[in-house]
Amino acid sequence: VKLNVDKTKVITFSRKTYYFINKYKLFYSTLGCIFILYFTLVRSKVEYTSVVWNSIISTDANKLECNQQKYTALCYKRSFPQVDYCHDFALEQFKLHTLQKRRYHLDALFLIQVYHGSILYPSALEMVGLHVPVRNIRDFPMFNACSVSKNCPSARCASAANVVCRDIDVFGPKTLLWKHILY
Repeated sequence: VKLNVDKTKVITFSRKTYYFINKYKLFYSTLGCIFILYFTLVRSKVEYTSVVWNSIISTDANKLECNQQKYTALCYKRSFPQVDYCHDFALEQFKLHTLQKRRYHLDALFLIQVYHGSILYPSALEMVGLHVPVRNIRDFPMFNACSVSKNCPSARCASAANVVCRDIDVFGPKTLLWKHILY
C-alpha cells in the first residue's frame, strides 16, 4: 500500500511541477533554464522511482514516461515552434533516452559492477553465471541467470547485460565500459 502512495506522490509532484514551469515559462529566458529545472526537480525523482520500481506494472511505467514526454514536448515547442512535435525526434535532439532504456542500461551496469567487484553482492554472483561457449560463436549470451523466473531482478539484469554489452569488452577498462553502457 505504501508503494502505491509513494508512486502517486511522485507522479503528482512531477505533474504539478510541469504545470508550474509551463505556466511561468516566459520567466525562464532560455531552454537551458527549463532543462535545469527539469533535471533537478523532476527527472532525478522520476528516474530514481523508475529504477526502484523496476518491476512496476506497465501502467505506472507509462505514467512516469508520460511526465518525461510532457517536458520534452515543452522544450521542443520552445526550440522548434514551427515544426510538429515528434517524441523520438525530440529525444534525439535533446540527447535524452526513455526511462525504460535508462532502466535497462542501469540493470546491465549494475550486473557488470558486481562482476568487477565495485559492488559487493555475493548472491548475485551465485545466481548469474558466465556462459563460455565451447567453440567460437558469433552471437552468444555472456551472462546466464540460474533463476526459475525470468522476471526476477537477477534474470532481468542478465538479459539487459547480454543485450547492452553485446559489442563491447565487459572486462576491459571500467571507465570506458561504463560510459559506453550509460550513453
